This record gives sequence, C-alpha cells and structure tokens, in this order.
Amino acid sequence: ERKADLQHYLEEFIHRSNHAWKTHITGMKDEAREAIIERSLQEKDAVSALLFLTTKTALLRQSGVIELMDVLYAADQMPAEEYHQSSRVENILAGYFTSMLSSRSGNMYDRAMEMFETKLLDSVYQQTGGNKQKTAEILGVNRTTLYKKLKKYGYL
Repeated sequence: ERKADLQHYLEEFIHRSNHAWKTHITGMKDEAREAIIERSLQEKDAVSALLFLTTKTALLRQSGVIELMDVLYAADQMPAEEYHQSSRVENILAGYFTSMLSSRSGNMYDRAMEMFETKLLDSVYQQTGGNKQKTAEILGVNRTTLYKKLKKYGYL
C-alpha cells in the first residue's frame, strides 16, 4: 500500500473506532500519524496492521488527540509504567491549569512555571539526597544556576 492510501484509511479507522467502540478521538498529532503509518508499512498486510494499531491506540486513548506516546505504547514500544506516568502528569497539569483559569488571577504563566520549577527542583534534590552536583547534572544546569534556584526557593 502507498503512504497516501494509508493516510485515508487511518482517518476512516479512527472514525470507525469512535463509532464502534464509543471512543471520542478528535484528531492525531503529525508525529503520531507518521509513526502509526510507518509501523504499519513494516508489516506484510499494511492495511490490517493499520486497522489493528489504530483501534488499539484509540481504545487506549479513549478521547482527545492521539499523541506519539499513545502510538508507541500501543505498538509495545513504550513501557507501561512510562506511559501511565506521563498520562498521570498530563491529567494533574490539566486539572491544575483548569483551576488556575477559573480563579482568573493574572500572571498565570509565571505562576505555573514557578510551580513546575519548584516541584521539579524539590523532587530531584530529594532524590539525590541533597547532592548539589548530582542535582545540577540531572537538571542540566550549572551549579551557579542551581545555587540561585535553591536560594530562591528556600533550600539554602
């Protein structure tokens, strides 16, 4: 099968999944679309492989936009723990942002970034047992930047 044909089939298979399995898939990110088609082309019967992988991905995702991690997990190329962890983080952040929007207080971007930065810093700092060198390496920042952040958030 040609790639263009599989693109058409992919849209049809998503539509069928929404109807048959009562999923609510609204779209698919480009990198997910490319991955699912490339994976299907590796099989002898590309259309059947596409149907299977599309249906499995839609059932796992259930609603919203299919992302690359959904396809990788459905194709058994991503560990379950990693997939579920990323889904949990996504749900937590979505809930947090929804509550921030409902409060309608200003400066949402800065508050969200500070919240994320403090949680990330705290998690890595605790995981390394307070080892500043290891914390800086894991975060990918130099030690001077780390010290500034630790001081800013009351660790020093």
